[in-house]
Amino acid sequence: MTTLSIRSDDYSVQVISTASKRFFVRIADPHLVKDVTIFSDFRIDEGDAGIALEALQLLAKQAPEIYRARKWVVSDLLPTPDQSVSAEHPELVRRFDELKSLFRSNSEGTRRLMENAYIEPRADKFDGVFLFAD
Repeated sequence: MTTLSIRSDDYSVQVISTASKRFFVRIADPHLVKDVTIFSDFRIDEGDAGIALEALQLLAKQAPEIYRARKWVVSDLLPTPDQSVSAEHPELVRRFDELKSLFRSNSEGTRRLMENAYIEPRADKFDGVFLFAD
């Protein structure tokens, strides 16, 4: 089992892992969650899917309010200064598909059915939007 640590402040909840150099999850304002949970950061390296699934399970126990939201948004799927990136960019699509698979696997454990997922443009960035059944 991976060593995860969770911390929170007035503005966010963060999860890190000592088993990964880059793994980092941050949820913005989880205590204000009503209909939308916003992941301002969701960094996963290749091979970190198991760590990410454990992190979501940990969050279900320690920040259950995020699971009340029907909509999860992962901001800025592909952080890059390159404004020419389109919604068909291979790395953007790979990252989105990785998160969709991860959230779908997690939803099986929490009995939350993922109804829809899509990439949404926002200014010069792209967000991943994941909708769950009530």
